[in-house]
Amino acid sequence: MAKSNPSDVSKVDIEALKKVIRALESPKVKRERERAMQFELLYEGIRNQLAAGVSKSTIVAALVGGSMSISNSVFDKLLAAEAKRRGEPMPGKDDEACEGVRVPVNISPNAPQAGAKEEVTE
Repeated sequence: MAKSNPSDVSKVDIEALKKVIRALESPKVKRERERAMQFELLYEGIRNQLAAGVSKSTIVAALVGGSMSISNSVFDKLLAAEAKRRGEPMPGKDDEACEGVRVPVNISPNAPQAGAKEEVTE
């Protein structure tokens, strides 16, 4: 084993090495960071599709088909985080609660209410 020469140590740029070490990133952290960045770019389209009634499972399947590594639970976490970051309500939350409920539009104030009995005058 060779002894280190004190003059060799002076040739090492410690600050440059510190910078290189700080820039190191685990593959898992890098994948998560990159996926979050991609999701941020896709968020508006995802939000719009959810509002249009497209299921989360269908969107996740499309993302996976497009080579994005994502699961349903990761999708939910990224969706919630991006909505929070933008100060928006969680997309799909209210839609799921109201799924199957039809809201009438342009009802006349004089129209009978559903389930109400009309008076018959003869």
